[in-house]
Amino acid sequence: MANSGAIKAGAAYVEIFADRSPLMRGLRAAQADLKKWGNTISSFGRKMMGLGTAIVTPLIAAAKYAGSFADDIARMSQIVGISVTSLQGLSFAANQNDISMQSLGKALVFMHKNLAAFQKGTKAQVEAFGKLGLAASDLRDKSPDEMFMLIADRIASIKNPTERITIALKIFGKAGANLIPLLNKGAGAIGEYKAEL
Repeated sequence: MANSGAIKAGAAYVEIFADRSPLMRGLRAAQADLKKWGNTISSFGRKMMGLGTAIVTPLIAAAKYAGSFADDIARMSQIVGISVTSLQGLSFAANQNDISMQSLGKALVFMHKNLAAFQKGTKAQVEAFGKLGLAASDLRDKSPDEMFMLIADRIASIKNPTERITIALKIFGKAGANLIPLLNKGAGAIGEYKAEL
């Protein structure tokens, strides 16, 4: 026959593992809290991995773009006869005025074509450059980027917007229309953009 102390211990054993006991409720609550915490940590880890991908992907794209941009600048430098450094400055100035490097390149190629015609004395180019107050001798000893800056400054000084656009088109071709926001600022502002770069 069991003594009364043993029976009480058995009752305590049963009471501890009953569903309604405070200890079991506390353990279940702790288990639920741990599970929530684990899910939160797991979710945080997934978000951090996503964030890492979100950060790394643009950096990889930027590196590829920078390499492509450097190649484009070097190629364009050879085509238009402007040093890479000067062309980077002009490209930056153009970009700050929402002008693509392609538009700038086309305009510079057209400028060279028209400068050659101007040097030969072709009537249309002599008139266009004449409206800017330029003679062939004014441009003869200048580098292409110095010519561009001088022409930009002269175009910016034209008061009539229609005449300004007409001259820009005659000197820079169709791409000259895209250059108007930059040309309107003149050589001083373009120089500031280059210095900022």
